[in-house]
Amino acid sequence: MKNSHHHNRKAIGWSFHAAGLLAVVAMLTAFYQLSYAQMADQCEAHCERTKQLEQLLSNGKSIRLKHHSLRDELDQLEQETASMRKRLPQDLEKEQFESSVRLAAHAAKFRLQEAAWDTPESTPTHSRVEVTVSGRGSFASICGFLDKVHQLARITKIINLELATNQESGSYPLEVTFVLVYGIESNDTNKTGEVL
Repeated sequence: MKNSHHHNRKAIGWSFHAAGLLAVVAMLTAFYQLSYAQMADQCEAHCERTKQLEQLLSNGKSIRLKHHSLRDELDQLEQETASMRKRLPQDLEKEQFESSVRLAAHAAKFRLQEAAWDTPESTPTHSRVEVTVSGRGSFASICGFLDKVHQLARITKIINLELATNQESGSYPLEVTFVLVYGIESNDTNKTGEVL
């Protein structure tokens, strides 16, 4: 009986060892499936991302140089656009143009007599108006006046120029018709796709 009891104890001991071994195997399997496999997948994903970032870093300098170049080009285009918009105002700005013409005449010593405005015309893309300026001056003052008007910030186009001769005097009558364009419709779009 002693032998049988010893044998039963041995069997129970082996059963506990087997149960413990099974528990350890089950825990290791669960750890592998729940932790290690996920960490291995994450490690693989991180390695792939690291390769992508290294590729970006190796191209970083050329991308930065290209970005700076494009930024400078954009700044220049924006300045040119702003300058052009100043030269083609949205409104007629009649008083400002007349004031600029008077200053140009005064600087050139051209005697300005009057400015006659026609009725403005509108098209789907812009508006325009003709203004006829008349006055008197020497040939040099007439040339100086036209040169100063040409240098105005606002774009002006001459469509008619009449200069009469006078043999008895050094003063000549001048009549010049300018076309002023304003209210240009922009085809530019801003970042949201709206017309500027």
